[in-house]
Amino acid sequence: MQAALCTLHLATGGREECPGPACGLWEEGGAVVDPGCPFDRVRFDIEERPNVARWLLALRTTLEDARTAEETARARSALNAVLPPGLHE
Repeated sequence: MQAALCTLHLATGGREECPGPACGLWEEGGAVVDPGCPFDRVRFDIEERPNVARWLLALRTTLEDARTAEETARARSALNAVLPPGLHE
């Protein structure tokens, strides 16, 4: 079985295996949705927005490198600033 590729990397012309739950942007899932990549679920045309994909990849790195709850909160706040109300964490 072939591993899935990262949607954000594909949008920037790259090819990287999806890191799954190790991804800083991964959704854990719950009663309403299964665990997974939010960019596989949201159907906006990320391929037409490579600059947005690059920004999201940088944010993913920031989240993955965060050492404290404060650093994580700052990065999540940057993401929430661009999400519509109702999609905020």
